[in-house]
Amino acid sequence: MKILITNIWLVGTGGTEMYTKELALSLKKRGHEVGVYSPELGALAQSIQEAGVAVVDSLDQLKFRPDVIHTHQFRPSLEAILFFPEIPVVYVLHDREFPGDFPPDLPQIVRHIPVDKRCLQRLIVDNQISERACSIIPNWVNTQRFKQKQEWNLHPKRAAVFSNYATKDNYAVAIQEACQVLNIPLDIIGHGAGTATQYPEKMLWKYDVVFAKAKAAMEAMASGAFVILCDFKGLGEAVSLDNFEHLRTYNFGAQILTKPHDSSLIIKELKKYNRDTAKKVSNHLRESAGLEEVVDELCAVYTQAKDQEIESQPQKQANYQSILRLLQKEEGRVKNLQQNLSMENSELQARIQELQLINKEITQSWSFKLGRILTAPLRLLLGKK
Repeated sequence: MKILITNIWLVGTGGTEMYTKELALSLKKRGHEVGVYSPELGALAQSIQEAGVAVVDSLDQLKFRPDVIHTHQFRPSLEAILFFPEIPVVYVLHDREFPGDFPPDLPQIVRHIPVDKRCLQRLIVDNQISERACSIIPNWVNTQRFKQKQEWNLHPKRAAVFSNYATKDNYAVAIQEACQVLNIPLDIIGHGAGTATQYPEKMLWKYDVVFAKAKAAMEAMASGAFVILCDFKGLGEAVSLDNFEHLRTYNFGAQILTKPHDSSLIIKELKKYNRDTAKKVSNHLRESAGLEEVVDELCAVYTQAKDQEIESQPQKQANYQSILRLLQKEEGRVKNLQQNLSMENSELQARIQELQLINKEITQSWSFKLGRILTAPLRLLLGKK
């Protein structure tokens, strides 16, 4: 089968980016002809290309006509549909809130695949898509890539925040405070902290506790870590066999991150650490959520989709081409605004530094100090420092 996969960007190690890479390589290994399209390419695109899968940033560069298109996000989905209007599309929805993730309402999309119940709500509630056209296929972990640790510590010795959103100044501060109380060293792995890696499988098995959500949380579980669900949205709970199935129906994601980033609440979850729990959860995930099992399900959907005929709708296609042009124009405008704001922010920061220097010079001058001495009685009378 000839399969085209699209994604909004292929630059870093985000969820849909890694999903795209692992899916493409798995399909290629099965003997399918695979191509990947994204309008924004980077290091990850290069790694996919080096693994033998064609990656393009313009659809006219694709060297085959696909039998089926597997799409993510609105813009690349719409572009692929407009370029191949007669080809059936399987649209996979990964996020309940991301504005770029809403599905185009076009007949080419013959199957909608939400990765959890929350994404299903976005399809059937927000976009009035028939539930009959939707099938939940949860996320996976590549268990060949993420090897399980061989030894589990009785007490946690190392912890990590595994997220591209964590920084040393945001919610990770509360996690750091909690870990310090329990004398557990903490690392941050991700773009926000400047520690992103394309190879987290070489690191995660070293940690006893990992704070993460969604696919990152699953990768940590597969590696044998005791996982506490947490990200910028909020704090969840420690994963155990008792709550595993419920949490997986929500992709271990934002829906269940309902508690505030409070260090006392984080300490409570950390105290649940149990090496037997971590091992049992890891074994269960590796048996029930492996890459190949999920790709089997996707291939079955592709086979069904490939045989469906798509009615050509020239006028509707023309309308959507106009919409796409407007979106591209708006995207350019937003980028210009971002650049202008960045320049203005730099100028503002420079002005603040200049004013701080002037203020320092004034407060250290003899005339200012003399003025403070002379006005001290009056300030004392007024109750001002």
